[in-house]
Formats: sequence, structure tokens, C-alpha cells
Amino acid sequence: MQYKLAVTVPRCLQHRAPGYLADYCVPVSEVPGRQHLRSARRHQLLVPRVRRGTFGTRAFSVAGPTVWNSLPDCLRDPAVDSEQFRRDSKTYLFAVTQGNRSRSINRHLHYLTLHAIYKYYVFFQFFDVHFLCS
Repeated sequence: MQYKLAVTVPRCLQHRAPGYLADYCVPVSEVPGRQHLRSARRHQLLVPRVRRGTFGTRAFSVAGPTVWNSLPDCLRDPAVDSEQFRRDSKTYLFAVTQGNRSRSINRHLHYLTLHAIYKYYVFFQFFDVHFLCS
């Protein structure tokens, strides 16, 4: 999903996407009073504030600029052609996703290990008490 959003945003910036999507991709450098910010020089987009946490963050107006701003600076460079951008963004997003997945798996394995240790502890504690009483 992030890849599709990341590929759609440059199309919006190059006016090769429908107008209703392109209107949501506003560079920070085009916002009055924000031209001199670091985010303007880094080719970031304006992310509107969200009132509702349920669906608001999934709207293209928020999700598109958020994914775009999360990409490295070298990918957000307007000089990168579309094919190179597609290849590099796919590689980058795959690496990020795999990193998050491995952290999640490690957390899950840690939880399972702790659960197994606790289960055996309770079992042996019961066994010792039961053995001593007989």
C-alpha cells in the first residue's frame, strides 16, 4: 500500500494524476511563510491535521504526503526519473517493511519464550509441592 502511495505522489507533483489528487500534494515551499524552512528545501509536502483518528489518516490527503515525507531525501529529489524512483522506492520500502517485520517477530518470540519459562516454572512449583506432600 505504501508503495502505491509513494508512486502516486510524484505523478501528482508532475501533474500526471487527476486534479482531485494533485490538489492534496502541496509542497511546503509553496505555502506562504514556509519557503525558508528546512522541510521546503528537502522537497517535503504539507500534511494536513487530522481530526478523526479512525479514517482520517488513511485518506490520500494525509497518507500520500506522509509516505512521501518518510522517503529519504535522495528519492524525493525532483530530478529522479519515474522508473528510477519506482525501483529505488520499492527497494527502500521493502527493506523498511522487512526490518519492522523482523522486529515484530523478535518481540513475539521473546514473549513466547517468557511465557514458556513461566509455564514450566508454575509446573515445577506445583510438582515440588505435590511431591513433598505425598
